[in-house]
Amino acid sequence: SPGREGQAYSTEMSIQRYQAAAEVAREDYAECSQRVLREVDRFKREKAEEMKMVVLEFIMLEIELNRSMEKIWGELVPKLEEGSVATDGSGSVEASSSMAASSSAQQATMVNLPPMPASQPTYSNVPAASDPMMESSIQYRDNNIVGMGL
Repeated sequence: SPGREGQAYSTEMSIQRYQAAAEVAREDYAECSQRVLREVDRFKREKAEEMKMVVLEFIMLEIELNRSMEKIWGELVPKLEEGSVATDGSGSVEASSSMAASSSAQQATMVNLPPMPASQPTYSNVPAASDPMMESSIQYRDNNIVGMGL
């Protein structure tokens, strides 16, 4: 029948149009995917270069800091060995011309500080463990709480 042939032809043409549109969409997707991958690769290269520069700058600063610390220690160690270094009370170290000036005041230095106590500090807000062998004072909740599903 002529109506069915026309309908079949129309359906066939619609299928071809949709297949062509699907092929164009596949090509657009492939092109877009390639562009995204290229941009991701470019971004990675740029960020890797930036990170390399940051790390290199950090290393150079560390070298500079360590050289200055080496210089400071190089000047301080002989003075410490001579016993001609004292603190000014604020914790900063100053060299004195003679040991007599610092020994009369008997100021605290790293050399003559009393040893720190070996005991552990205690805190008022932490409950004491009931068993002295326990390392932790963690208190676990009761698993019989209604509605928790545990």
